[in-house]
Amino acid sequence: MNFKAEIKNFITDSSGNNLFIGVGQLPFQNERPITRFNFIIITDKKGNFTGVREEKQLIV
Repeated sequence: MNFKAEIKNFITDSSGNNLFIGVGQLPFQNERPITRFNFIIITDKKGNFTGVREEKQLIV
């Protein structure tokens, strides 16, 4: 029997703000990677999100 599992990845900062990283669907019994991420999440001294950097470019 095969079915799809929906994958949602997110992290939460100190103030409760969520940053969604990715969404994907994984067929049951499939062992291959579905996503790969390469970025830096920037926070202030209190642990709150202030931006996202990919390579040398500030995205948000």
